[in-house]
Amino acid sequence: MDILQKFILNSKAANYVVNFFENLKILPIREEKINFLTEVSPAVALCAGFVFAFIIFLLYSGMCHRVKVKTDYSLRPMMTIAYLFDFGGYREAAKAMDEWRLLYPSLPRITILYNSPVYAMYPELPPEEIKLKNKFASYAIGFVISEGSNKVCERKYCKLKELGFNFTVLPEDSYAVTTKFVHRNYLSLFFASQKIFMPLMRFVQDKYLCAHPLIQIDQRGMLDFFAPLGKQYDFYVQEASTYYGVSLVHKVSRIQLVKEEN
Repeated sequence: MDILQKFILNSKAANYVVNFFENLKILPIREEKINFLTEVSPAVALCAGFVFAFIIFLLYSGMCHRVKVKTDYSLRPMMTIAYLFDFGGYREAAKAMDEWRLLYPSLPRITILYNSPVYAMYPELPPEEIKLKNKFASYAIGFVISEGSNKVCERKYCKLKELGFNFTVLPEDSYAVTTKFVHRNYLSLFFASQKIFMPLMRFVQDKYLCAHPLIQIDQRGMLDFFAPLGKQYDFYVQEASTYYGVSLVHKVSRIQLVKEEN
C-alpha cells in the first residue's frame, strides 16, 4: 500500500466521503470505496489542489467583489499630499505608484486621474473624439502625509522634496460619486481596473453628472474611489491646472512644517 493509500485510509475526510457514499448506497462495499479513492493518482490530486487554491486566491483578490456605485457625502478630512505628476492612464499610474509604495508603507497612497474616461467631460462630442482627448490623460500619484491638518513633519517633507515630490493641500471631500474595492495584493489592482471604471462611467453618464477628477485612496486594504461633484478644481494639482488651462493659485504656501509628528 503506498503513502497516498495510507493517508486516505487514516484520513477523517476520507471517512466522511466513505460514509457519504455508503449512505447514498452508491458503493455498498467499504473496500470498494477505499479503492475508488485510491485510484486518484498523486499527480491528479496535486493538480486539483493547485486549481482549488488558485480559485480561492482569485476570490480573495476580489474577482467576485460586487461594485456598488453611489453618490455620497463622505466626510473625508482635508488632506496634505506629496505627489508626482505625469501623463498616462490608470495602468501607468499604478505602475508609477508601485515604484514608491515601500517608501512609506504606513501612509495612505493617493492616485488622482485627470481627464479620465470615467466622467463625461465632453458629453457633446462623439466617442472617437473623446477617446482622442483621453489619449493625453494625466495623473498624480503620491502619499497622504497629513489628514485633517496642513501641518507636515519637516523631516518627512525634506526627504520627499529631495526625491522630487511636490506638495499640495486637498479640501474636505464634498458630495461625490463613490465606490470601493478590496486591495489585498497586486491582482486586486487588475480586478479593480476591470470592474470599477465601466460601472462608474455608466452611473455618471446615466445621471448626466459632471464628476472629476477620479481619486483613489489606498488605505487599510481598501481602494476608495471618489469623483467630486463640487469644488472639483480644488483637487487639481499645479501641473494639472496649468496643462488643462485651469487658473488656480498653487496651495503649497498653506503647508506648515513642524519639527516632530503629532
